[in-house]
Amino acid sequence: MLDLRLPLPVVSKLIAGHARIIMTLYYTKFGKRYMSEVMAEAERNAVEAIQTNHRRFLMDATYEQVGRRFASLSEDAIRAATANQSAAAFVFEDKGICPVGGGMCDVGGEKLGLLAPGSPVHAPVPGYPTERNCVRCRFFLSGPAFLPGLVAHYNTLSEESHRQSGRFNEMEAKVRALEDRRYDCEREERPFTETNELERLAQRRDDAAQAFGKLINDMQATYYLIERSLEIARNAEKDEVQLVASGNITDLKTAFIETQSELHQLEVVCENAVIYPETDASYAAIRRSQILDVMLRYNHMEPVFMRLSSEHQLLAGNAVMQLIQARTGSLRGALEYAECRTKLEDLGLIEETWDTIDGVVAGTPAPAIIDSARSARALPSTIGDGHAS
Repeated sequence: MLDLRLPLPVVSKLIAGHARIIMTLYYTKFGKRYMSEVMAEAERNAVEAIQTNHRRFLMDATYEQVGRRFASLSEDAIRAATANQSAAAFVFEDKGICPVGGGMCDVGGEKLGLLAPGSPVHAPVPGYPTERNCVRCRFFLSGPAFLPGLVAHYNTLSEESHRQSGRFNEMEAKVRALEDRRYDCEREERPFTETNELERLAQRRDDAAQAFGKLINDMQATYYLIERSLEIARNAEKDEVQLVASGNITDLKTAFIETQSELHQLEVVCENAVIYPETDASYAAIRRSQILDVMLRYNHMEPVFMRLSSEHQLLAGNAVMQLIQARTGSLRGALEYAECRTKLEDLGLIEETWDTIDGVVAGTPAPAIIDSARSARALPSTIGDGHAS
C-alpha cells in the first residue's frame, strides 16, 4: 500500500472539529472558475457514458495502458484487471471499478506478511464484513471519469468524521476530568470511587478514537485516488476523456472549503445522495429535516418534515433547498434563509415552499399531512421575529 497523506491543515481541523471541510470539484475555462459542490444530473449522465466505454477498454488493455488510465492504491488492481477475461468480473460503481467481481474483500487489505516465499498474506479491507470500503481495497480501480463520485464520497466521509471527532473530543474531556479527580484523590490520600466510570469512559474514548482514525484513513485513500486521477487527466490526450460538456477534463481541479455551517455540509451530502445512490445520507437527511422544520417554524409555518418518511425527507428537503437556491442564486445564499437569519417571505416563498413539498409527496399518503400543516396556524415563533443579523 502507498503512503497516503491529507494536507496537514485539513487533518488538524478535522481532529479539532473547529471547521467542517467540503471538497469541491471545479474546472477553468477562459480564465474563469466554474465550481460545483454537487454534481448536476446532466453531467452525471455524461460520466455514465464514459464508464460504459471503460468496460470495453479493459477487456483488451495491456498492463501499461491500464496503469496510465486508472488510479489505484496498489499494482494488484492493475494485475487483476489485465488478468480478467470476463466482462462480468468488472463491477462498476460511482467511485470506480472492482475488477474481481466484488468477491475478494476478505483479502483486499494491507500485506501482513508471507505465508511462504512468494505467497503474501493480506488483511481484509478495513470495515469488512460489515461495510464495503472499496477506496481502501488494493484491487480497486478509479480514474478521471469517477472524480465526481470520489469527491461525493470524500464529502460524506468528511461529514461523518466531523461527528466522530466531536464524540472523541467529548469522551476525551470526560476522561481527563476524571483523571484529574483521581490525581487529586491520590495527592490528598483520599479514596477514588469512580474507577469503574473512568474505565468505562476510557473504553468509549478508545472506541471513538479507533472509529475516527479509520475515517481519516478512508479520507486519505479517497484523497489519493482523487489526486492521482487529476494527475492522469493532466497527462492524458485532450480528446481522450470528456467529463463535462462545457469544459475539458484537463481543466479539472479540486479545492477545500471550510465552513462553520452544519447545514452547508449536510446539504452537500443530501444532494449527492440522489445522484450517487451509494452515498449514505441517512443521518444527514434526518438532521437536515430537523433544521428545515425549525426554518418552517421560524416562518410561522407548521413543521412537517419530521412527519414524512425518510425517503421523502431527503427528496422534499432537496427540493426546498433547491427552490431557495434558485431564488438566491447559490447554496451559500440559501443557507441564510434555511438557518433562520432571514425570512422566506422576503423571497415570496411561503406558498411555493408548500407547493414544492406537496409536489414531492404527491401520490402518497403524505399530502394529507401537508394539507393539515398548511392550513394550521402556527404559534408565534420562539426563535424571534424580525430579521436576524
